[in-house]
Amino acid sequence: MKNMPYHEIRKRHRALFLDRSVPLLCPSILSCDLANLASSVRAIENAADVIHCDIMDGRFVPNLTFGAPVLESLASQTSLPLDMHLMVEYPSSDMLRSFARAGALVIVVHAETV
Repeated sequence: MKNMPYHEIRKRHRALFLDRSVPLLCPSILSCDLANLASSVRAIENAADVIHCDIMDGRFVPNLTFGAPVLESLASQTSLPLDMHLMVEYPSSDMLRSFARAGALVIVVHAETV
């Protein structure tokens, strides 16, 4: 995904989210065994449409999860698009770019943080 031309990303986004008559299945990796993250995702690839990634900074919410390098590694191990939910206090433009480069098809931030 990360080396895909922008128009191809938009086409894939539209096909996934807009041109559908059935709901998407977007399981979260939050409860996965992080030591076996890639194999956990491969186990659900046939049933899932998108992988939901909860990114927490330990400030906006008390938990701390993973950053762009982990998700970039995961993106290289799956053909499924990544939906990144940023539960972070300060989602800077640099942070958003790093998650986009890591392979995010969708990045969600909380309105009160922007």
